[in-house]
Amino acid sequence: MSEITNERLLAEIIRSKEQGSMTNELANMLIDMTKRVVYKPMYRHFTYKEDMIADALLNLSKNALCFKPEVSSNPFAFFHSIIIGSFCSYLAREKKERVKG
Repeated sequence: MSEITNERLLAEIIRSKEQGSMTNELANMLIDMTKRVVYKPMYRHFTYKEDMIADALLNLSKNALCFKPEVSSNPFAFFHSIIIGSFCSYLAREKKERVKG
């Protein structure tokens, strides 16, 4: 996993928007970001990390080209908030299912 910077993310977003779909490089960056976040101490103990990653990647792929470079130059925060939101949403759904069962 290489270092993911705002500059690299911004360049890939612009490239993706020009071609009309997400580039492989942007996809790989988002995968790396998601994997790094899921192994932080607050999420490390969950046994369904792979499901959390999949849920976050689905949300990232839906919203990746929604970032507006003309408004902000901080795509890292944009994507990080999507990842955290996806994790929280997944955990809430999982908790609800566990209470039912």
